[in-house]
Amino acid sequence: MVLSLGAKKGQQWLQRNHNRLTIPVRSHLGAAMNFQAGILKRAPVMLRALGFEWLWRIKEERYLWNATGTMVLSYYDYF
Repeated sequence: MVLSLGAKKGQQWLQRNHNRLTIPVRSHLGAAMNFQAGILKRAPVMLRALGFEWLWRIKEERYLWNATGTMVLSYYDYF
């Protein structure tokens, strides 16, 4: 299943419906559609290679700072 909502809405939807979903793989696209459409600029290649594209996105889209913190905390609550 592929979900393409905003970061916060997508995470909330997946968490709310976790127990009802019987499919083995679930993915939230996040900004993938915006990258493809050219709406958002990707991180420089060096940052991507080092695995820091998430940090670039937080710098470019400040509202993600709160969403990222919430997602990390909810991830640890899940396990």
